[in-house]
Amino acid sequence: MSNKLYAGTAELIISPPVGTELVEPAGKVSTGIHDDLFCRVLLFEDKEKEYALVSMDLVGLDSLLVKNLREKIQKKTGLSFRNVMLHCTHTHNSPVTINYLRQNQFTRNRVWEGELGEKAIEAISIAKKNLLPVKEIGVGKGEVNIGVNRRLSTGKGVIMSPNPEGISDPSVEVLNIVREKGTPIILFSHAAHPVSVHKASTLVTADYPGYAVRTIRSLLGEDAFPIFFQGCCGNINSNPLASGFEEAERLGRILGGETVKVVRKMQNYSNKVTLKSYYREVNLPLEDPPSPKEAENILHEVEEGVGVPARFGKFHRQEMLLWVKELVKLAHEGNKDYSMPSEIQILVLGDEVILIGLSHELFVDYQLRIKEHSFVSYTFVFGYTNVVSGYIPVPSDFSLGGYEVSEAPKWYGVLSPKLDAGEVLFGNVIDMLIQVKENGGK
Repeated sequence: MSNKLYAGTAELIISPPVGTELVEPAGKVSTGIHDDLFCRVLLFEDKEKEYALVSMDLVGLDSLLVKNLREKIQKKTGLSFRNVMLHCTHTHNSPVTINYLRQNQFTRNRVWEGELGEKAIEAISIAKKNLLPVKEIGVGKGEVNIGVNRRLSTGKGVIMSPNPEGISDPSVEVLNIVREKGTPIILFSHAAHPVSVHKASTLVTADYPGYAVRTIRSLLGEDAFPIFFQGCCGNINSNPLASGFEEAERLGRILGGETVKVVRKMQNYSNKVTLKSYYREVNLPLEDPPSPKEAENILHEVEEGVGVPARFGKFHRQEMLLWVKELVKLAHEGNKDYSMPSEIQILVLGDEVILIGLSHELFVDYQLRIKEHSFVSYTFVFGYTNVVSGYIPVPSDFSLGGYEVSEAPKWYGVLSPKLDAGEVLFGNVIDMLIQVKENGGK
């Protein structure tokens, strides 16, 4: 392989069998496939490095699934986990693949999950076989308004409802890779929960990102290869929420159309691009469990229905009970200094482009701050990369409460992030960006 940059692509269907447990609607199984879920791979290679960007139409991956995928990929393809970004677009009408809601864990489709590893390996292998020299690379930004901040302050606290005045990131980052032969490659990213369908159907769907991919192909040709990466959308919903497939298609057409508009007006530059990558593991601090007595009191209250929101049905009331029983167990263990493992992956493409993959459900505030502090013109920031174990709010949101702060930790686990958890992650990202700059991208 010469110093020249090569790129290869592949996509395979990963839709689960009908009857597989869904993330949403919670406690329901799929009754059909509205549109297929895909695993898409963009593989880069130069003389020194090989790097795979894997985007899957799933809600996220838990630590065991990530471990199994990495072991299989390395064994069959030779790619180290440091050189593979396992990313999920975060569509909710997809199988349970994260430790979210304990009742869901008993009915997960483990057979399909095992096959998922084989699909990822196959896709990476196909991408390796169709590596072609990169002729030009272009990068640009657009803007859409398909998402909205979902944390609305009221007299009774923060509720999940559209907050047009809240912080968001309307930008669409687009990377266009033109090869000497073969399909044009368009990597695009935006930050908004794919929840246009959500509880409105029990059919599997990739939601608006899937429609965006189809829109791009309809405008640029079926041989185009669009690949979507979700931004840090922990506090951003697609808007409107849970309205069905027509809305998912409408939003996808808007996003796909804007992406094509950016591609058509961007100026490509010739391929003199080096490929460099960085990796770091970070432990984000979690709150200590309460004392055994406090935990037992909470259990008693939940058993009596005290403190359980009236809007909760039988399913979520049972989840509350399962949560507090685990809390009691942790309280009696008496351990301290709990943490949430997190990963940071950075891929540097020449002097103009940096791709950053981050674990978990980060608030969009961190995406905006990272881009503001970056030293290159185009910085792509992805959430939902590798392990997804919970929400990471900004410090100022903790006192406000709301779903992401007060409720979601119960569904994901038992312990909430500490106030500075996100700041620890942010500080490490900035430290790595300084390292990249000092090394000249090397």
